[in-house]
Amino acid sequence: MRNFSKYAAVVIAFLCFAVNQAQGQLINVAETALDFGCVAVPDTVDECFSIQALDEDVDYTISITGDAGFTLSGFPSGQVLAGTTIVRFVRFDPMLAESSDAKAILSIVITDPVNDFPTVKIVLDATCGTPESPGDLIGDILVFFDASIANGTIESTGPMGNKRYRAFRNRIKAIDFLIQRGCYEHASYITRTAIERSDGSPDAKDFIQGTSVPELNNQLVFLKYLLDQ
Repeated sequence: MRNFSKYAAVVIAFLCFAVNQAQGQLINVAETALDFGCVAVPDTVDECFSIQALDEDVDYTISITGDAGFTLSGFPSGQVLAGTTIVRFVRFDPMLAESSDAKAILSIVITDPVNDFPTVKIVLDATCGTPESPGDLIGDILVFFDASIANGTIESTGPMGNKRYRAFRNRIKAIDFLIQRGCYEHASYITRTAIERSDGSPDAKDFIQGTSVPELNNQLVFLKYLLDQ
């Protein structure tokens, strides 16, 4: 008896491909939803999803509609080669979020000049957590500053010895004093001057230098964000 199994396999594969084409399933996306959990400023969270091309090269376009806290990392369009998988990332930033319960839809569209394939959608969901209070954060900044001075990752600029880093520390203490008394507007102004004196710009205003200065500057930027709310 003749063995028709190999022919049957070819027929089945062809029928499956035809069904995939008819349903628009030229790609396989395992994720139907991405849950970013609870995220508080200044943290961000990245989640990934994968696009697998099944039987032929696929051109695609990705878009996000909904809360502005969700952004796509990387190019929004491209091509997936047949039989390969690519990975893309979505970032949630609560500082950009429009709602404390942020939701959005990520859409993957197959761009084909002839056929109209269904859009693949992924539900995005995140909750904005409660950030630190200015009072708590300024205490953390002072601890970080003193530890960085002790281990040599922050030091004074220029020929004035330790005077500049001591002046910068006094500025942090002044911000702390104003925050504890509820003078947020004045504290924000002093914080802005501290940011300008630690931002690494080539204008000779910086009081401090070292490998920990960029992190300190980021903390001060976030503190000013909290003070201005």
